[in-house]
Amino acid sequence: MNRFLHLKLRVSEGFSLLEVVVSIGLMTVGLVGVLALLPVGLADYRDSKRLSVESQMIDYISKACLMGSIAELQSSQYYFDREGVICDEKKFEYQVSLAFGDRHGLNNKRLKTVKMTIKSKGSKKEKIKQILLMERLT
Repeated sequence: MNRFLHLKLRVSEGFSLLEVVVSIGLMTVGLVGVLALLPVGLADYRDSKRLSVESQMIDYISKACLMGSIAELQSSQYYFDREGVICDEKKFEYQVSLAFGDRHGLNNKRLKTVKMTIKSKGSKKEKIKQILLMERLT
């Protein structure tokens, strides 16, 4: 019995090198997977932001067309900031020009097509959006 008392059991504390390497490998695979999704998320954010700003500009223009005469608005230039809010010429990010036309093929004389040309301040590209509006009766 005495010999069992002198025998010390070896107790392992901590992690082995293999366990540490495997855990670091698993964390690396997970982190690379998350980082691979980051550019996709940023591209989706930019697209949704652009669509939101464009829809706010279209909303403002369509309300302006409904409130006034379409003939008055034809030669107007509109300036919007980054958020799609109307602003003055000094602080604009987007410049919008309008062109109106009749809706051919339909018998309603009040129905007009509005061609919006959207120019971004930092880009040479133009975006063209067309909306269909009905002129207000006066």
